Amino acid sequence: MDVIVLQLFLSLILFYIVKLIGSISYSLGYSSLSDIQQQDNSFSYNAVVRIFSPTVYIILVSILFYKLDLPRFINNIWLVSFYYSIFTILLIIFLGRWPIINKSKIIIYSALSVLSAYFIYTKYINLGLNHLLPEIENTTTELWFIVIMFFYKVLDTPSDDWGQSQKRLEKYVLNKYFGYKGKYISFLKKYDKRFQNIVFAIMILEDFYRPAHIRFFERILHRFGKAKTLGIMQVKTKRLISDEESIRLAISRLLPKYTHYMRITPSDRIYEHGIIDAVVQHYNYDDYSSKVGEIYQIINNN
Repeated sequence: MDVIVLQLFLSLILFYIVKLIGSISYSLGYSSLSDIQQQDNSFSYNAVVRIFSPTVYIILVSILFYKLDLPRFINNIWLVSFYYSIFTILLIIFLGRWPIINKSKIIIYSALSVLSAYFIYTKYINLGLNHLLPEIENTTTELWFIVIMFFYKVLDTPSDDWGQSQKRLEKYVLNKYFGYKGKYISFLKKYDKRFQNIVFAIMILEDFYRPAHIRFFERILHRFGKAKTLGIMQVKTKRLISDEESIRLAISRLLPKYTHYMRITPSDRIYEHGIIDAVVQHYNYDDYSSKVGEIYQIINNN
């Protein structure tokens, strides 16, 4: 039992390590599962990180356990990769990301990751420390380096997944939009279509990052001072509020900026991105307006 608990713990550590690698290596093409703008700019880099990170991880951990004379913790250590894959998929589902991700790619990555870890475990790790540490007369390290670099170069071509990713995103956004429009349009009827769509775009983005079941726990944490924003619009508040109240509060904060921008800007110089930048400024983090803008365009074009 203690071995299984340790493996589960190691899989959680692996998850955060891969996440850290992704944040550091974003410019190299790593695609984050937490980002609503899913664009796989470099298929090969994502494949290498997601498939081989667990294998490299269990090799290093196994060497550590061998050095500490704890060989029993190495028994079936390949399962760390399996638990990591299951945990990742469950987290994607829990956070509501499943509708917009490339499901087949995630499943393939996970399967290859587990198979890679199992192969290395049976072929090298399980046979002892001397099969893991490189030696001058041992060509295994060089062989694997060549194989990995070969596949990296083969796969290092522009991904055509962006079109499919965009279709999934549009379907997700429109499903949310029509659902929220039917439920919350009464709060926005007296405002023009442009302002309505900005509010719905923010609503969809905030709900993406904080789905209903997450907001439920936020309401509990708020009682202990651990959550600062509440409701579907994620409004900063010191009191408990409902989704409907958060919409009213968000409108009261967004409308003055919208009205001011429309009043001072000549009609021939009114651009959608300019309006969105002005309205959502300081509502959330630095890159917020670009995400709201993308959702707004999807709503506006349908």
